[in-house]
Amino acid sequence: MELKEEMMELKLKDIRTNPHQPRSYFDEGKLQILSDSIKEHGINTPIELIWDIRDDGKKATLKDGERRVRAMQIAGIKELHYGKEYIIVEVKDDADLEYRGLIACCMREDLQPVEKGYAILKLLKRRGIKTFDMAVSSINRAKDYIDNSFLAEPSKRNFFVSKETIKQVAKDMKMIGVSGTNAVDLIKITKLPKDLQSKVIFAPPNSKIYKEKLKISRQGKLVERKGNDRGELIPISFARELVRLTNDKMMRFFLRTAISRQWNSHKLTMMVNDYLGSNLTSEKYIELYNTGCKKSIRAIQSRQDELTHLTSTIDNMTSTLTSWRTINLIAMADALKQKEFAISSKGLLTATSKLKLSLEEILLTTVELLKVKEQKKQIINLPFKVKLGTSPHMKAKAFRFTLPKEIGEQAGVEVGDTVEMQFKAVIKPIDEDNNEG
Repeated sequence: MELKEEMMELKLKDIRTNPHQPRSYFDEGKLQILSDSIKEHGINTPIELIWDIRDDGKKATLKDGERRVRAMQIAGIKELHYGKEYIIVEVKDDADLEYRGLIACCMREDLQPVEKGYAILKLLKRRGIKTFDMAVSSINRAKDYIDNSFLAEPSKRNFFVSKETIKQVAKDMKMIGVSGTNAVDLIKITKLPKDLQSKVIFAPPNSKIYKEKLKISRQGKLVERKGNDRGELIPISFARELVRLTNDKMMRFFLRTAISRQWNSHKLTMMVNDYLGSNLTSEKYIELYNTGCKKSIRAIQSRQDELTHLTSTIDNMTSTLTSWRTINLIAMADALKQKEFAISSKGLLTATSKLKLSLEEILLTTVELLKVKEQKKQIINLPFKVKLGTSPHMKAKAFRFTLPKEIGEQAGVEVGDTVEMQFKAVIKPIDEDNNEG
């Protein structure tokens, strides 16, 4: 584009905002900080404008830099100069402006999850994907294409979206740096009630960020969240489950209960599944839940005691194992503990009881293992001679031999006992002629 004299200076009021701007929330506290910085140091990065004179009296459309424009308004700046406060760029048309704006905004780290979700939906709409179900299906197909280079044929199941369109969706996802799973979670937020959408944050419910209302600064440090308190924040994993509920009352009930009782996301999933499978009205389910909570405190404590006992048993057993054959069982027990024994009601007691019995049948009992572990060391001064043998299946520099019966009798061990022994030995080659070593 050829620069004209009239483009060299521009009034701030002659700039129209980008109609395709996905950002809907601007932190007033941060804007004030940016405004103070502009007053003192000026603008480090010029805003990008598209020269576009229209009947509305505006001369240019903002492509990138709305936060800086708002900060300059707060700072009282009215006159802008080319090259210093702004530069002029070219776009093909409104569609190109929208696409570039959406891509740029999706790549911003400080964009709220719901804003990113709406931006992704707009990107998909540009590809002809107009409904929510089509969006979920297309994102999942794009994920398969990115991860496995696989593209399912267009069908009724995937709304007959063409392979070429899915490739374009995959390209968009790569460009904005979001995975298929995250993209689905982000667009799901847009199904929440409006007052809940802005409260969703990128943090798990048990994290320090969520519990202490922190955030990650540009320097990668945890800092206090100031100036943009949106009330009780909602972990994105909670939002993922809440959108499965079409009943607004149940959505808010589960959210309120999950926060007050400090549920993790898995617990919320179980409770939502329980409600969806109950075929009860929202009023009846809430009534039964509240009544059940009051009556089942003792039962809950009983289950907690059972869990504590089982956990202690597994810890004792795994800490005293010496055989390599038990590695898989230790891994299994540890995996079950990591899942927090996510089984409810009577199924929990049955499952934990069976697990305990199975482990005790397969392994040595805890008591026997502890007994072996606690035995005192014995020093046996009994010289003996053995022949060392090797096997092609054994590791290099490894030998095997059979202990004389007298050693076992003096040590007080029997067949089947697990013992740990150390030897002081003199190893000599055998003289094959006279068979002396």
